[in-house]
Amino acid sequence: MVFYASCYAHDWRPYYRYTIVAPSVEVVDEWYRLTRDAGTDIHRHAPDFYTHPYSVPPYTKLDGSDNQKLKEQLRFTQNNDQEGIYRGEYSFPDQFAPDHTSGKAFYIRSKSDPTVFWHDNDGFIVASKTERTKFRVTGKTRPEKDHVMIRSDHISITVIGKDNGYVRNDDGILVTGGSGNDTFLFSDFKTAFLPSGVSGDAVMKKVENDGDEWELVA
Repeated sequence: MVFYASCYAHDWRPYYRYTIVAPSVEVVDEWYRLTRDAGTDIHRHAPDFYTHPYSVPPYTKLDGSDNQKLKEQLRFTQNNDQEGIYRGEYSFPDQFAPDHTSGKAFYIRSKSDPTVFWHDNDGFIVASKTERTKFRVTGKTRPEKDHVMIRSDHISITVIGKDNGYVRNDDGILVTGGSGNDTFLFSDFKTAFLPSGVSGDAVMKKVENDGDEWELVA
């Protein structure tokens, strides 16, 4: 999968417009966090649209960082400007661009089979094709509200509208009724949750590195 995002100058300037190419929205989110934490006044209007100070190219702070892995995963292409200088132009496909803002409510959907969702079945989290439950995913690593969650962040998962609805790992099985102190990594949605059984009764298990990929759908 390739994910695309646009990054234009804050004001009307018809240049300094970039297309960002990455393997996933999560990689772009990590670039945004790194750039903003480094002091650049970059604005995130949507997961696939950003604006930056025209005097500071969007890759500047990344180039100056020691995050070699992130550098290898991102490409920045300067697009056509008003004067007609040709630098390439991209039209984005109808891509899935989830907004991983802390505290938002999501349905949790299988990436390999988008008809399968997480569901709270009497305290057990199951994978179901017929029912779905909405969950709140909240970042616990940073104190500020409404921050963008990245893969290394600790998170809590709670069932919307349910008392004591915190999701916890009970000996490898995902259940509700946690204290709120139980956390997961945001990257667990990519590697650590695996359904076991048939749809509707397939309980969600916490595993190491062999889980299915799950998407957050607002």
